[in-house]
Order: sequence, then C-alpha cells, then structure tokens
Amino acid sequence: KGQATAIIAVSASAATLDTVKIQDTNFDDFICKPFREAEIYAAMSQHIGVRFVYEESNQVPHTPAIEVKAAKIDDLA
Repeated sequence: KGQATAIIAVSASAATLDTVKIQDTNFDDFICKPFREAEIYAAMSQHIGVRFVYEESNQVPHTPAIEVKAAKIDDLA
C-alpha cells in the first residue's frame, strides 16, 4: 500500500473487551496471543503486500522397499 505504515496490534488476551478496544482504535489489524507465525505473515501480506518465499524442506529421498521372502521353518533351524 505505498509508503503507508500498517499497525498490527498483538494482544495478550482474546477477551471480547480487548477486541472491541482494538477495533475502536486506528490499528489496521489485531492478532490475539497465542498466535502462530503464519498469522503474522498473513497480516503482513494483507496489509503491506509482502510476499514470502519458503525454503523447500530437506526431505529424505525415497528409498525403494527391499523384497523380503518368507522363511521356511527348515531354514530357521
């Protein structure tokens, strides 16, 4: 949104009274604790237009299954 500064309030309480007080102020948005990082990122994206590039996870490569043949009782003796 250009050079405008977005103000996002973070409240320690999700109580209705706190929410009403915040809505009556000039905050652009509010987030109640406890919050997830994704909520902060979403608010920043919505209000100041930032976009995030997330790293790809370092997943373990797929290993093909090993074929195991059933043992015969005679082989176990």
